[in-house]
Formats: sequence, C-alpha cells, structure tokens
Amino acid sequence: MLCALAPASTVNAALGTAVGAPQSDVNGSVTVCTYKSINPPQSVIVRIDTSTNASAFVASKSQFVTQGETTTPVSGLGDQAFSSTLSAGSITNSTIVVLKGSASLLITGSASLAQVEALATQLLPHL
Repeated sequence: MLCALAPASTVNAALGTAVGAPQSDVNGSVTVCTYKSINPPQSVIVRIDTSTNASAFVASKSQFVTQGETTTPVSGLGDQAFSSTLSAGSITNSTIVVLKGSASLLITGSASLAQVEALATQLLPHL
C-alpha cells in the first residue's frame, strides 16, 4: 500500500497538521491517500501515480491553469515540478506536483508551500 510511504506521523511532522491515518483509494496506477482531522478541521491529500509521463504531467498542470490557479515551476524536485497556492477566506491550501521518472506525486494541504515541498522531498526517494 502506497499510503504506508506517508504515515500520518510523517505528514503531521512535515506540515504541522493533526490528521489521522489515511484513507486509501486505489484506481489502477493511482493511489490517493486522504488524511483528515476534525479539530481543527484539516485535510491533506497525497496522490501517487506510478504510471505517468511528461505529457500527462503537462496536462495536469493545464488543469490548474484552467481552474484559474497560478502555477509556479519548482526546481530541484524530481524531473519536473510545479506549485500552486489557493486561498479562500482564512484557509490557504498549498499544492506541489512532482514528476519523477514514470511516477507523479501530488501533495495538497493547509500548510505553507515550504512545508508541502519538504514533505515531497521526504517522499520522493521512495517512488
């Protein structure tokens, strides 16, 4: 199970969250690990696709832009990476998406971009 690569303790330490164990949803090569807490209400999503390519990565970036989210290239992570930050009211969600070989990693949560990037850095060697 790919969610075992990112136990709640690792997520909480990196992001400063208080989420519980992840719910894992697997659809083919894609595993989505959803972490939630009630007090305070938080959620973190770690999505791993073990069978992707550069074209699919570019398409995923286009989806952010289509939804009106600004993306910023991130250097030093995987083969390609970009980030996006979206604020609604007092909540800011930071997202980072990384392509490494034939795997992609998406992390989104209510944490700073630096914290989300730090978690991606911890998880990438395991992909």
